[in-house]
Amino acid sequence: MTIELIRLVDELAANAWAAHTNQIVDGWRLRWNDGVTGRANSVWAGSLGDDRITLEDRIKIAEEFYQRRRAPPKFHICPATQPAHLDSILESLGYVIITPTDVQIAPVDSVLELSALNYEVNIFENFSETWFEAFCQLSEQTNARAINARRGIFQHIAPRAGYALLKIDDQNAAVGLGVVERGWIGLFGIDTGVAFRKRGAATAIIGALMKWGQTFGAVQTYLQVVPQNTAAMNLYAKLGFKKLYQYHYRGVT
Repeated sequence: MTIELIRLVDELAANAWAAHTNQIVDGWRLRWNDGVTGRANSVWAGSLGDDRITLEDRIKIAEEFYQRRRAPPKFHICPATQPAHLDSILESLGYVIITPTDVQIAPVDSVLELSALNYEVNIFENFSETWFEAFCQLSEQTNARAINARRGIFQHIAPRAGYALLKIDDQNAAVGLGVVERGWIGLFGIDTGVAFRKRGAATAIIGALMKWGQTFGAVQTYLQVVPQNTAAMNLYAKLGFKKLYQYHYRGVT
């Protein structure tokens, strides 16, 4: 496990999940997306500038950024976080660990070999309301504010994105998102309808995105999964994904 690889994958994931408000503070990204999803509403501290301001002042600016939005400050922490002792500093300030999440990687070609492409998957190369309606349905999104915030995330992805939709018997069965950048494809938003689980729908979505990503130069893939999600962990293990690192958030309650 190298810090350089972790830093790269963490940066790719940050680019793939677009918050509508970003403030750069000497290398840190302060992100805000109406409080919807941790990734889009936390400080990404994956790089440092030229140390023009102290760490104490940088933390204070971040705290004020979220306080102005009536939200608790939250920091995304991983092994490549800069500075390296930020996690312990935040802990000393009363910040607690929130949502530990594994980041797993695999070679695209090996995932393809293990993915049964038994279904036809449609991949939209631009944001599609058809795809988004299916995503909201299958992920059981009902809150209007959260739906609008997620729409913004999916609409404003800067790298190349593919929005995958699988229908079975004319019904929305599974969805997923692939984001390609610098030879990697990140997987996000993979959801399967209850009636279509354990039928290979999610595997088909992943396989289709791997094949699509290859056409744009992707040779490695990554994803993020909460370890408590046993079904997802088992699926990714079967497809050859291995844990690269774990990140968590530091937040105040």
